[in-house]
Amino acid sequence: MTTEISDRIHADDLTPGQEIPFGSYTLTEEAILDYARQWDPLPMHTDPEWAANGPYGGVIASGLQTIAVYQRLIVDALWSNAMGKAGRGFDLKFLGPVRPGTTLTGAAKVVAIAPRPDRGDALVELLSHLVDDAGTTVLELRADVIMNLRGAPVP
Repeated sequence: MTTEISDRIHADDLTPGQEIPFGSYTLTEEAILDYARQWDPLPMHTDPEWAANGPYGGVIASGLQTIAVYQRLIVDALWSNAMGKAGRGFDLKFLGPVRPGTTLTGAAKVVAIAPRPDRGDALVELLSHLVDDAGTTVLELRADVIMNLRGAPVP
């Protein structure tokens, strides 16, 4: 199903302080091991025996995999229906380990919007977080993105 451009979320549809809730995603041990074996083959992510005696007392998800889960959740919550042009950068903090069986959820908060009418867009600052089953924040991500303003020509 394709959403018409006029129905999509534009920068001027957002307001500072607005929260955009995410869905949820559960990371199984198999998914953690499979991802890490291909993309981040450190023993804390790939070897349950080593990890049991390691600093986290068991296997944990790669930070890269945690970012991938964040990306999936924010795409489903916002970007799949938004008139975003590009990401400009982000700053992230890993605040806690993600263990097998953990369900992640969270939200993005609109921090600021700086319209650029001459360009037909706006700089939008988002502050997102992912939390685990206990409500502990495991990832915080501040992103600067460029979004179209309503009525701007679409390239």
